[in-house]
Amino acid sequence: IAAANPLSAMARSQDVAAARSAAPWRPRAAGALALLLLSWARPCRQEQRFDEGLAPLPLMGYNTWNDIECKPSGKKILKVAEKLEKQGFLQLGYQYIVVGDCWMQGARDASGRLVANPEFFPEGMAAFVRKVHDMGFKFGIY
Repeated sequence: IAAANPLSAMARSQDVAAARSAAPWRPRAAGALALLLLSWARPCRQEQRFDEGLAPLPLMGYNTWNDIECKPSGKKILKVAEKLEKQGFLQLGYQYIVVGDCWMQGARDASGRLVANPEFFPEGMAAFVRKVHDMGFKFGIY
């Protein structure tokens, strides 16, 4: 066995450096290709997808702005919620009733709180929300 020649090792490292400077993309491309092939080779089972903290469904429900825009009548909204519940949408994951814009009256109360427009919600927002919750829905407000 020949003794290790430090000059030949230095020449080899110079050859590698010259090859890298001639085509600097090659090592990166080879590494990227290896990662791509390894990611395809990884087994993908159905149950693995939900173990990563992701919800099985997106948040789903009814939003007044997408339907009645700036006229959020409590009666209309409750009718929609009743239909959603009767037709089985609640059990399918449509859990939210969200009141969009225009639900409040123009001025705040003496304490600075927002007040529901009595024309749209004559019983007040708290009573309306109780009815929505009693149907089994969650409530959101914009």
